[in-house]
Amino acid sequence: MNVTVRHMQVSLDQNYNRYTIASYRPGEIVVTIPLNTTENVVPLHGDQPARRHESIQTSMIILPERLIRDWPPTSAAGLTLDDLTPLLDENIEVMLLGTGTSLVWPDQMLRAQIAQAGIGLEVMDTGAACRTYNILIADQRQVAAALILDR
Repeated sequence: MNVTVRHMQVSLDQNYNRYTIASYRPGEIVVTIPLNTTENVVPLHGDQPARRHESIQTSMIILPERLIRDWPPTSAAGLTLDDLTPLLDENIEVMLLGTGTSLVWPDQMLRAQIAQAGIGLEVMDTGAACRTYNILIADQRQVAAALILDR
């Protein structure tokens, strides 16, 4: 039996000046690259010229103004504060942690350290984190998402 996994569209891509998530499926996140950046991104097949997308197949961190590709963690089980250091220096109120295709709670000590930094932490599967990120961006919230892709 051959099963095709389709992308779940996450947003309508209405904010072209911020990094947003266009779609998600296990193993791949398609990110909309803002028009106000100088990144040289080849649009995905069928895209209109006004939108630029990049297909990411590794864990990543996304913020409204910045995309960190090739983020090393491949599971939430061994996640450390060092893994999240790029987010601790940002002015964010909420950190979304997408833990892959299923919800995995990170270590309690790690959760306490993030709370001590004054950042709210929301843990969910990566698909839910992608959707939530776009909703919070639309609400003009200071948010970042650390998204783990299962390998």
